[in-house]
Amino acid sequence: MDALDLVLEAAWPMLHKVESVIRHAGVPAGHAVGPLLRELGALPVDAVAAVVALRPGALASARRDLGPLGEAYAATHHAVSCSPTWSGPAAQAYAHRAGALATQIDDGAAARMGDTVAYGEAIAAWMVTARTELARTLGRVIGSAQAVTLTGNAGPDLDVVSAAADIAAEVLGALAAVYDDGQRLIEAWGRRVEYAPLGSPSAVVWADGVRVVGSRP
Repeated sequence: MDALDLVLEAAWPMLHKVESVIRHAGVPAGHAVGPLLRELGALPVDAVAAVVALRPGALASARRDLGPLGEAYAATHHAVSCSPTWSGPAAQAYAHRAGALATQIDDGAAARMGDTVAYGEAIAAWMVTARTELARTLGRVIGSAQAVTLTGNAGPDLDVVSAAADIAAEVLGALAAVYDDGQRLIEAWGRRVEYAPLGSPSAVVWADGVRVVGSRP
């Protein structure tokens, strides 16, 4: 349980009230919440729920869970790079497959595994930041004058409409900044974490114990 989990019990009723007022009465003309609603394409309840659903635990353990695979890549590369101690058709078939696997690993599989682990950790850190920033924002608005106005009035008069719009703008503004950070993170990693196509096996032959790798015809 983190700060966001703790603040949600008090925040959800307020957020639902904000959304109800916006749905029934709209927002004041020219209010800052208008562009944010268009940018995010969501009202406060759904936008907040998307961040609440972020659970960084599994990604934070990526190094522990995937780190051994990097070691396995290295061990596999060493094993398949050794020339066979026998000869004949079976040795040639083994050499072909082993060489193809060694080439695939040489082409960056081990490095990509390391990048995948680091990317998972970066995404986990972003999730933690997103949840923390949202918790801080909700904590501020729960104790604001706008929250008092919103919860202390039954009907959607002008003061209530303005208070709902102010709270929505505060919450959605924080979420927009969080989403922008996430988008920049994805763009920064870019091709480093794209799926790697499995290349065609290389033509591998052994000549006097020397492995010769070439393109498969």
